[in-house]
Amino acid sequence: MALFDLLCRIRDKMDLSLSVAHVHHGLRGQSADEDEAFVRSVCKDGGVPFFFRKVDVPGFAASEKRSIEEAGRILRFRFFKELLDDPGFEKLALGHQADDQAETVLLNLIRGSGLRGARGILPANGPVIHPMLFATREEIETYNAFRCIEYRTDPSNSERLFRRNRIRQDILRPLKLEFGEAVVQKIGHFGETAAEALDFIEHEAVPAYEHTASRGPFGEILLDIFPLLSYFRTVQKAVLCRIFRELLGEDASLTAEEYRRILALAEKGRSGLRLKVSGVVHAVRSGSRLVFFKDLPVQAESIPVRPGAWIHVDGQSRIRVEIRQRTDLSQDLAHGHPFTEYMDCDRIRFPLSVRHYGPGDRFVPLGMKKPKKLKRFFIDEKIPNYLRNRIPILWDADGPVWIVGHRIDDRVKITRETKTILKTEAAPIHHHSKITG
Repeated sequence: MALFDLLCRIRDKMDLSLSVAHVHHGLRGQSADEDEAFVRSVCKDGGVPFFFRKVDVPGFAASEKRSIEEAGRILRFRFFKELLDDPGFEKLALGHQADDQAETVLLNLIRGSGLRGARGILPANGPVIHPMLFATREEIETYNAFRCIEYRTDPSNSERLFRRNRIRQDILRPLKLEFGEAVVQKIGHFGETAAEALDFIEHEAVPAYEHTASRGPFGEILLDIFPLLSYFRTVQKAVLCRIFRELLGEDASLTAEEYRRILALAEKGRSGLRLKVSGVVHAVRSGSRLVFFKDLPVQAESIPVRPGAWIHVDGQSRIRVEIRQRTDLSQDLAHGHPFTEYMDCDRIRFPLSVRHYGPGDRFVPLGMKKPKKLKRFFIDEKIPNYLRNRIPILWDADGPVWIVGHRIDDRVKITRETKTILKTEAAPIHHHSKITG
């Protein structure tokens, strides 16, 4: 309410257009209903547009196996994002203040966060702004009393069920009693210092990231170990954080223990060792590289492939086939590319499908006469273990016709008699690709 009052006081001078968004979390029954009615009334009196949504936080938390706090935040920000997608809105101003900042910094330190967590709440993060971080809760209460601003108190703020409340009651409150109210601002200043240090480290990490990281053919990220280890440890961690943000999105982060395990794998691990990090990302030592990739999504055993359209295989790669006349491709046939192959269409038994390899699968590699198990083919081609079950394989009714990126089956090769050609292409899908190495 203090933030709302301040924005209303400066909106003419700053040429601001204000609206209010209110979320009812479905947690506090009549008390939450009264909160909504109160905010709606204030907006009506002030001539400010009011946007409202009621959500089922307990139901969402149960279905998604998340805490009540996390579920509430996700549903709030879904609503906020929908509003921000309207071109009429530019910023989302939230009322977090200095005490909230101190609680966040302490909470993240207890969780084991590094500098990214220690910086706490950012004053500005894209369209989200926090204009009240300069003021303590005590100062805001004084301001509200001076301005005769009505407000409501959320009774759940005192419930020990929530971790943030325990931080407030058991850690921050005793610190205030022992060292005075100024301790709140001092913790906030530490967060600012952490943010400044992190800005410098991430700036230094950009060339290190581009120098050491590259995309593999099926969406995996390859990290050259020895160049990475030549940088300061803080830069090494920043590179790793960037990799996880590539794979999992901009909110991804690593704990101190996860950093330690990955860097130990880089420094001392033998080839073939792997870790699972953040529940879904594998880190594998492969020679002088670390390889990072997500778990493959569960899918049907095979996916039908029809000529013309790109087919998404596993969220990491896609494949397309086209039937063409040989005369149309005479020049293309002379230029090989590992992810483009040409086959004799008349030697293929439709329908086509794509899947990954399984035990006992075999084919006749181009140029050979006898069948070879795919496992033996992968070993002979020195294809690392981590990659073998990620390589798409194009099949016809008689068996594999293309081990994508590696070899076609000898029975579908182009000969002098070939008239109709099946052109096959594969490409990776990079959802967050920014790597230039």
